[in-house]
Amino acid sequence: MRADANGRATLTGLSRRDPEDLVAVAPGWYGEPSYDREEEADAPLKVVARPTLTVTGRVVDAKGQPAEGVPVSLVRTGRDDALGVPPPTRTDAQGRYRLEDVPDDPNGYVLVLAASDTLGHADSDIDESAAPHREIPDLVLPGLFTFDVPFLDEAGAPIALGFLNLRQRWRGQGETVAQRTVSEGKFHPVEGVQRTGAVVEMEAPGFLPDVVRVHPATKSLVAMRPCRIRARLLRASDRAPIARTDVELASKGRLSTIVGNDAHTTTDDAGRFDVTGLRRGRYRLSVPGFEDAEVAITADDTDLGDVEMRAAEK
Repeated sequence: MRADANGRATLTGLSRRDPEDLVAVAPGWYGEPSYDREEEADAPLKVVARPTLTVTGRVVDAKGQPAEGVPVSLVRTGRDDALGVPPPTRTDAQGRYRLEDVPDDPNGYVLVLAASDTLGHADSDIDESAAPHREIPDLVLPGLFTFDVPFLDEAGAPIALGFLNLRQRWRGQGETVAQRTVSEGKFHPVEGVQRTGAVVEMEAPGFLPDVVRVHPATKSLVAMRPCRIRARLLRASDRAPIARTDVELASKGRLSTIVGNDAHTTTDDAGRFDVTGLRRGRYRLSVPGFEDAEVAITADDTDLGDVEMRAAEK
């Protein structure tokens, strides 16, 4: 469809939501609807065109040296399509790139992405400015690494059978997941892993599931067996049992959303509780009406004995 000499054009058969996906593209120009179509459904749709930009910059490796031949592209984070986005380019021998006819998006939804299979990814938003030419600060590719470490239990013995998911999020490109099966503590190495931001989900029969961040300095993955913790809660003022009351145990160093990092139970008539399925570590012990206490699970079966709880200040 083309506009006439007055910039007007007619489209028929559109639903009310269709104009959200309408753009106007012309050499040197790019435009989108200027208001919410839902609020002014009967009014003519006005598309405001803005001059496109020239974007230039340089891509370097982690040592600051020019990275030659790296693909550089534009990503529109606010749209599901690539309308109005110029084709990708590659860096020259000096690591420089040049992109023409770049949409000048006032919402800041356009970013420059450099992606190398060996050097990693880097990106930068295109800052808002009145200048038709934007020079992007150096895109520094941090490098990638191969993840290949043993999967062990707490005693350092290889896990006989386990399963791993290594997840990475790439800005503007979504998420990738590498799945591995572990046999006798070993798995097929995962190549092309980000130096920061990668996480591993791990499971093994008889062990607690876990999620950990990994990086080049990671030496091993350690699976933890579920542990048991027991105690009798007493009022510190008179050592009377704290009977039939709620008890919460929450890990002080791990996310409560991961199995084995928190538990809820109730004391019996003698003030005792008995919980299984937690991992080793330090926990916050909370009881309504009392100050929190800190306890530690140090073995497969930890018996704290009597724990005195001080009444909370009113």
